[in-house]
Amino acid sequence: MKIKEILARIGYVKNKAGLSAREVSLRIGMSPQYVAQVESGRIVLTIEKLLQIL
Repeated sequence: MKIKEILARIGYVKNKAGLSAREVSLRIGMSPQYVAQVESGRIVLTIEKLLQIL
């Protein structure tokens, strides 16, 4: 699976659950800006952060 596919799935699940970037950021302990940058592909996730999001 490619990074873009993973990001698309994360975005889909986030939207399906009705979560904002702020809500996700609070759950993983990062800023909303960080979450937005990850979703846009400007920041590459580490495995640790990916597992936190999932």
